[in-house]
Amino acid sequence: MEWQQVMNEVPNPVVHVLLVEDDPDQAAVMEATIRSIPGFHLDHAGTLGEALYVADRFAIDIVLLDLDLPDSPVGETVERFCSARPDVAVVVLTGQAGKGRPEHALRFGAQDYLNKGPIAPDVLSRVIRYSIERKAVERQLRASERKNREFAADVAHELRTPLTILKYQVDDVGKSAEAKAMHESIDRMARLVEQILAHAEADHLPVSDVRTLNLANIARDVATDLVPLALKMGRLVAFDGPDTSVCVPGNEEGVRRAIRNLIENALKYSDAGTTVEVGVGKAGTVAIKDSGAGIPPEKRELIFKRFLRADRRPTGTGLGLSIVKKIMDAHGGSIEISDADGGGAIFTLRFPLDTEATVR
Repeated sequence: MEWQQVMNEVPNPVVHVLLVEDDPDQAAVMEATIRSIPGFHLDHAGTLGEALYVADRFAIDIVLLDLDLPDSPVGETVERFCSARPDVAVVVLTGQAGKGRPEHALRFGAQDYLNKGPIAPDVLSRVIRYSIERKAVERQLRASERKNREFAADVAHELRTPLTILKYQVDDVGKSAEAKAMHESIDRMARLVEQILAHAEADHLPVSDVRTLNLANIARDVATDLVPLALKMGRLVAFDGPDTSVCVPGNEEGVRRAIRNLIENALKYSDAGTTVEVGVGKAGTVAIKDSGAGIPPEKRELIFKRFLRADRRPTGTGLGLSIVKKIMDAHGGSIEISDADGGGAIFTLRFPLDTEATVR
């Protein structure tokens, strides 16, 4: 079988291309073009399983990947390949009928896409080489980002220990007003340490961890988890969402963190005895409504900057909303602020829908 060719058959290939296409006619057109490009070596696979077999055993530089394969649903092919081989560049092959598929594929890790059919060799060569270069830059950035995350984690770990010791030492002081004030300061410092770490992680949500999520279930779970905190603060949390799945592509930990930060923020700024409302829309939105003083239009952009808050309260780190903004940017989404009827603010997260995939 052609997909079982080995690299040793071609001496020192410049670029090793793996074409994954089950349609013989489409494959023949693409093969003829690739073989006409000097320095390109080609292997061919007809299924995702065969493609992964080749990619696991040989030094593949780039994969030209058809989405509709016999052993993989259209909406899962890119995700499955990129999860298994995140180091390989991917160019998606798409037909005219799949106009919405390229954007979906790029969100799940592909570097570029091409329409099926005849394509000039110089154009194909340029797309392949640029995609390989983008993947190389991505790998370098990820290595740098990993070092930054490790540094932030080390700093957080080193600060947690003395803060914990200091808290125990304050316990020995008693229950004086001074001890209470020290406890509050230590708690704020501990919260700042955690938020600094979360802020660093929000910059580098791994593409390999992106999958199809049910936004309604995640928002419901987060809202439920925060009920005890709300009760402790003298407030309530209410949830409203559809019974059907709201599918979005995303990093689950990042999505949970964004929603949690917004609900915690709403609880902090709401009045005692009120309810924070969390609602999920079928269009991929999560809206969190509070009963606080609201946010003036001129401050709505500023509050997403690090260490800036809508007011001058001593509590809070000024990082929570900045983290949410970074997470939404990473997901290709947005965050909006509007006035709530009767006072307060509504923060709305808008995620791109994943209309072609199913939640697993």
